[in-house]
Amino acid sequence: MIRGIRGYVVRSVRAFGFDRLSRHLPKLLSDTQDSVSGDGFSAADIFGHFRDSQGKEHPLIIGLRDRIKPKWRTMFQTLETGERLVSVAAAAKSVDTWSRRVSKVERLLSMYSATLKGKTVVEIGAFAGATSFALARAGAARVIGTDIASYYIRQTPGGVVSGNSVTAKSQELKNLQDVLRRAVGEEIRGRVSFLEDNICSSSLESESTEVIVSWEVLEHLIDPSQAFEEMFRVLKPGGIAFHEYNPFFSQDGGHSLCTLDFPWGHARLSSGDFKRYLREVRPSEQEVAGRFYFENLNRMTTADLRDYAVDAGFTVLSIVPWIEHRHFDELPLDVLADTKYLYPSCELTDLISPTVWVLLRKEVRPREPLSSY
Repeated sequence: MIRGIRGYVVRSVRAFGFDRLSRHLPKLLSDTQDSVSGDGFSAADIFGHFRDSQGKEHPLIIGLRDRIKPKWRTMFQTLETGERLVSVAAAAKSVDTWSRRVSKVERLLSMYSATLKGKTVVEIGAFAGATSFALARAGAARVIGTDIASYYIRQTPGGVVSGNSVTAKSQELKNLQDVLRRAVGEEIRGRVSFLEDNICSSSLESESTEVIVSWEVLEHLIDPSQAFEEMFRVLKPGGIAFHEYNPFFSQDGGHSLCTLDFPWGHARLSSGDFKRYLREVRPSEQEVAGRFYFENLNRMTTADLRDYAVDAGFTVLSIVPWIEHRHFDELPLDVLADTKYLYPSCELTDLISPTVWVLLRKEVRPREPLSSY
């Protein structure tokens, strides 16, 4: 009874936008029970319950979202164009950080007799461009950083994709790129350019590049099957594609906007239940979180990815799931069954691998078609 009242009060306070107060109310209203649930949460940790369309009740955990995505509140801060500008020193540090990550990719490529050095490289989802400059520093002959401004608009509170908003966001990205240009040497900056381009329907010429790379992009492709076909078209024969991404089904795969208040919630709810969850538990976040969930996140499992890549014509050289053992320990026993009910190709590795590397190759010679008998 007390628990039900507590949940009602918390939801009511959230509905009026007092999110900070709602985080402390459960403790103030907590009953004295200290029993522990099967998932390791005590009654004092729970501020309410959500019943999905299958009739299953999910306890809502105080502070879970803060632990999984500590900076999630920044996604609800509307910044004026120009406020994101960083200093040249900070920009240089960012390029240094990305250079270390790029060196790991170069090491992986070398294992398959490939390299970034001397190649034309397309980076998908370049944003401010730190990675693009790091790729040039690593020896790429030419780097084209691509991105689409509308993606960032859709995940901004009150953001409406229009001609004016796209122009403003594109200018913001250009301003950031200009700061980064000043942070690197003239020779490096001369090998990097930027282009507004959607890889799902790319304007890049066929067989125009030798390497395609991306970080934290694959999970956001609105049409991943078409994107892999476009990547295959754009690559020269013998070309390589490397991607590092954060799968939707991982613990933090809902990102800041769509991480819910129970473990793996974003992956365990149907789209209809997700909308109702926002309406009932997070009414102030309905617009931006709903837009991000439906327009900026796909539901691609590792099995789906492999199928898309092979169907496009690629040879899959390697798929490396970077498994977190703590995520396995934290995974409630029913999560795999819940996700497989909605997404049959989802497997345990999808749930406990917050990072996955993918390495693909477009063979010099087309593969022979499979025999019909």
